Amino acid sequence: MGGRIVVPAYLENLSIVSDFVQEQARAIHLPSRKTWELLLVMDEICSQIIQYMDFDQQMGSIGISWENNPEFVTLTVEANGLPFNPLDVNKYNSESESEEQTLGGMGIYLVSKMVDGVHYERCGNSNVLKIVKYRRTYRKNGASKEATDACPRNCNSRKKAQQNS
Repeated sequence: MGGRIVVPAYLENLSIVSDFVQEQARAIHLPSRKTWELLLVMDEICSQIIQYMDFDQQMGSIGISWENNPEFVTLTVEANGLPFNPLDVNKYNSESESEEQTLGGMGIYLVSKMVDGVHYERCGNSNVLKIVKYRRTYRKNGASKEATDACPRNCNSRKKAQQNS
């Protein structure tokens, strides 16, 4: 079970993304803390993508997919347009950056700390970001093979995985 939505890339639509994540999380009884973390992560990622739209007029919408696995969930965020990795935004190490830019970079840093896996790839004309979150809390013994496979290293591995399904 899972779902997919496509929303126009405007800040006003972040509430639609939030509703989608909450609906999907409720359906699988995801603990409230993990749901909150995914809400925060999706808000930050989508905000970065929407802010980038000022530079890329080709980008019109953001597609979000939710996939369930017995051990974890995978959220896939896709946006067409120029290459843009939201994980590389605002590395917050420049003395000339404003406080707002620094906070944006810290948000991306926090994203990487709140999820169990995150991976960006450029696939055709799309920017694709995969986010993995375990459904339960695991000790740091390493990710399961399924969770590792959910963050493919390139487009070809993702296409092969889809063909084998």
